[in-house]
Amino acid sequence: MTNSVHMDLLAALDLVLLEHAGGGSFKVLEEVPQWWTALYPQGGAGGAVVQPGERFPFLENFQVDAELFWAERRGGRLQSGVWHETNTEGKDCHLEAAALYLDEREFLIIEFMEAAGDERQGLIQKAREHELDRLREQVKRDQEEESLRQVQDLL
Repeated sequence: MTNSVHMDLLAALDLVLLEHAGGGSFKVLEEVPQWWTALYPQGGAGGAVVQPGERFPFLENFQVDAELFWAERRGGRLQSGVWHETNTEGKDCHLEAAALYLDEREFLIIEFMEAAGDERQGLIQKAREHELDRLREQVKRDQEEESLRQVQDLL
């Protein structure tokens, strides 16, 4: 694949590709998507060296696990799980990182999770439904207790 194809592929996937440069530093390998710039204005362009853990505490914590993963020197990837950040415009964003070890190189890929908002809304909706079910059961129990009291009074 040519370098142009690599850049087009990363742009289409809407990912940030970083190569571990030691400690908390990473080299930005390609141009970054707009969402990354809105979250991390000092996040640099292709070739820049950045320390994203300083901006994202969740990512700083994940880097500890990533360092252990990279030290194993085996292929595969380690997922961070989705985390929440607020961009410079105050908009909520959901991200997920993956640590990769490939060809003796250590990579960190960061993905903007558009569906995470839908997933979060689904979880909120499910919690509300459970709460409504609990309230309905409580009302039903209260009515049954009231009926029992009335029967006792009649007896």
